[in-house]
Amino acid sequence: MKNSSGKIESLTSLRFFMCMIVVIAHMEFLGGESAPNFFNYYLQNAAVAVDFFFVLSGFGLTLGCIRNPEKLPQKYSLGKAVGYGFGRVSKLYKVYLVTMLCAIPADLLEKVFRGQSVLAATVKTGVNILIAPTLLQSASGLLAVSHGLNGVAWFLSCLFILYMLFPLLEKLNKIIREKDFVLYAMAITFGLACVVHRGFAALENSFMPGGLTLDLSHGSPYMRVFHLFLGMLIADVVSKQSEITDKVKATILEGATLLFALLATVLGNRIFYGELSEIKNAIYLVASGLVIYVFAISRGYITLALENEVMVSFGNLAMYIFLIHYVVRQTLGIILYEFLEPSLVLNTVVVVLILVITGAGTWWCSKKNT
Repeated sequence: MKNSSGKIESLTSLRFFMCMIVVIAHMEFLGGESAPNFFNYYLQNAAVAVDFFFVLSGFGLTLGCIRNPEKLPQKYSLGKAVGYGFGRVSKLYKVYLVTMLCAIPADLLEKVFRGQSVLAATVKTGVNILIAPTLLQSASGLLAVSHGLNGVAWFLSCLFILYMLFPLLEKLNKIIREKDFVLYAMAITFGLACVVHRGFAALENSFMPGGLTLDLSHGSPYMRVFHLFLGMLIADVVSKQSEITDKVKATILEGATLLFALLATVLGNRIFYGELSEIKNAIYLVASGLVIYVFAISRGYITLALENEVMVSFGNLAMYIFLIHYVVRQTLGIILYEFLEPSLVLNTVVVVLILVITGAGTWWCSKKNT
């Protein structure tokens, strides 16, 4: 069911669950020290969830444009692109800046503890501080820049850049939609995503001067643009399709889709652990797209449960949780694990602290933005 603003509430609620998959996957301290353990094999995998957010972004923007085409800039220019992109992330921008500032001490300490001089660590952190307000760090294609300070901020940077490109992408998509080439375009986009990912992964594994590490296959807009565009094409299909209102059939479809996404998340690492398999990444992308497609057209009991007001409110908090949790994890990791030996008790305390502090920060941000 759509709310008054046209958003599909079941998909909004699913944002919370996908975000929590990311939070769990980032608790790397639960992993095995000398060999992979249960966490590494079954829980340290947020790929489906991350893909979901990019596909959902393209889906939501396009569905909005189909209903209200006047909201899209009619003439494209750099100024209008920046304005449009910033307009989409403005609600999160202050929280983003605060998390980047809070991440500075942990970022500096981590560099020093890893053997860098205080001067070198200060210069590198300073560069990231200067770049952070622009939201352009992911365009660098360099891991140290895209993941600088708050290690998950590359996500918002990617979205900002893709939002700037969206008016141009939607012009192309409109042609595809009007010529009824959507399914062909979907197949081409999916194929390109697989090929480009493999190419970027090969580049990342090649030698880089100065010890630089590329970040192209995961945290760059050059990769994520294919996921965004796939979401746009899914919106084209959904806009012309009627809902599945048979409760039993819809519930079976919803359950099967969620089970597929869950199995891909939980078993993906176990089956392909340590491998950069294109089969694995293709499955992740299919799973994320299927979840969005099915819950956009289905009216089963799972959808009805997700449309609960409490669930939707949690879904609306997902991006606050996403931005805040990693800074908390970074800071606690540097402070505690540099001086204390990992243990079940310590790990449990850290998990609880991450959840409590992230929850408190999320609650505070939601109150400030209401």
